[in-house]
Amino acid sequence: TVTSAEPVAGAVRLQGTAEPGARVRLATPTGQSVEVTASGAGRWELLAAAASPGSVYGLSQRISGRVTQAEGYFLVTPDGRCVQLRGGSGSKVIAGGPQQGPATFDIDREGGAVVSGRGPVNGAVSARIDGRKLGEDRIDSDGRFDIPLSGPAPPGVHGLKVFGESIDAAVQLDMSPAPPLTTGPFRITEEPAGLRVDWITPGGGVQTTHVLR
Repeated sequence: TVTSAEPVAGAVRLQGTAEPGARVRLATPTGQSVEVTASGAGRWELLAAAASPGSVYGLSQRISGRVTQAEGYFLVTPDGRCVQLRGGSGSKVIAGGPQQGPATFDIDREGGAVVSGRGPVNGAVSARIDGRKLGEDRIDSDGRFDIPLSGPAPPGVHGLKVFGESIDAAVQLDMSPAPPLTTGPFRITEEPAGLRVDWITPGGGVQTTHVLR
């Protein structure tokens, strides 16, 4: 997996973990890739190109002829933000983004959605759409939360509010299903709230991840 990211001279330095001595490969959907060998402690470092507004990579390791894929994909932005896109669940911010409050909003074609973010450890947090409470969670020991909505998110532009101890954040999001992906497995567009990433999950479904400012 990737554990940290920081911008350096027109690229983003990614650091992470793998099996000791594994060959780690970071690749774009078009086949461009960079590789490095993990250290004896299982650490690796690579420079990733990050075109504006962002680039998406797959990550894998090869050891003794066996290839293992990392979970989901990794969105990297020129300012050093890194978000792990996870199919069927909330995305995980590796680096950058809000230090408190909602950071991502994931939604599938059926309206199933998860709000993810950060906050004070063990604090309670809830999510509302247009004032209607649709889920709650308790922030874990890493300061992260994932709130699966109890009902489908309505299509169109709606207000998302996340509220809890030291958290009171609201944002307007277009929760409409992703239009067909005709030019590749990913589409990244800028929106007032941040970035919208429409992408094909490893299982073949289409998921939208709103990466909030």
